[in-house]
Amino acid sequence: MGIWMGYSTLILFSSAFFSSHGLIRSRYTRSEVFEELKSCEDGAFHHSISSHQVDSAIKCGLSCSINDRCRRFMFDTDTKECSMFECGGNCFTAGDVTSKTCFRQMYVCQEVNCSRCPIGYYGNTCQDIIKDCQDGKDRKIVPKTPMLSFIQPSIDEEVLEIKCDFKFGKTIVQARDASCKETDFNRPWNDYVNGFGHTHGEYWLGLKHMYNIMQYQGRVQLIVLIRIGVKERLSYYPDFSMFSRTNNYTIFFDRYRPHPSTPLGDSLFSGTHGIHGRPFSTYDRDYSMNNCPVRFNGSWWYLDIGLMTWVMQQILTIYKYESIRCK
Repeated sequence: MGIWMGYSTLILFSSAFFSSHGLIRSRYTRSEVFEELKSCEDGAFHHSISSHQVDSAIKCGLSCSINDRCRRFMFDTDTKECSMFECGGNCFTAGDVTSKTCFRQMYVCQEVNCSRCPIGYYGNTCQDIIKDCQDGKDRKIVPKTPMLSFIQPSIDEEVLEIKCDFKFGKTIVQARDASCKETDFNRPWNDYVNGFGHTHGEYWLGLKHMYNIMQYQGRVQLIVLIRIGVKERLSYYPDFSMFSRTNNYTIFFDRYRPHPSTPLGDSLFSGTHGIHGRPFSTYDRDYSMNNCPVRFNGSWWYLDIGLMTWVMQQILTIYKYESIRCK
């Protein structure tokens, strides 16, 4: 799943060796390999930074340890190919997964202090973790580029894996990619609360995680981006907020700000189609009063009647046309 709940404690190896930088210690833990469509290979998130042949997974891990950018590797026992990656926890391949194993780096340390942590972790022993993508940008501990990262919005919450745009501090809470294996977004309430999907492609972060990020940040700006081919359209909603689960994650907007050159238009805040003040609805917990989640095969902050509801659900789920309005 896209939400990282803690990997198995199975350790491939712990190693210590001398290099030009002195004594280096590294440790890896095994993660998972998933089959994915070849068309989904997105260089920004999971292309390898290096690929070569070695005799064993241990030698592949040693290669990863001495590569300053490597934090994850995949080894193929049939071809002996060692692929190294800069970020992320799990591995993805368009071919057979049975001969491949994936390992995530827990740390690489020189002498006492750790010089390389998983993206999102920091500290002398990689003991701390950022709360969201803006936190990583502010601390200047991550590259200023889109990457997969680990975050922990609340100390009482599990560690999550998510897409971050560290150049701007953007935390991507929902993503769809038509080139990847499709994730079913027509899901029950608990799935939308906890999150689902694969962070390399299609996923929903989870309402409770979105709420926890807002509690940490205080002020949050929602950005809605729709990309068709190479064309993008954007809308900005400064001071976006949301109630907790007790109040069904009711959504609020302070105002709308259009993108200066490629505006998407305001269909969330103002006008007769706005969803300001609406609770979240799923097919098993419907507050739309018109059976909207069932009719639109997906979940949303449904308005009883609204154009944006229809447009967003066409993007968020497998959509079967029934009516342009839910009423």
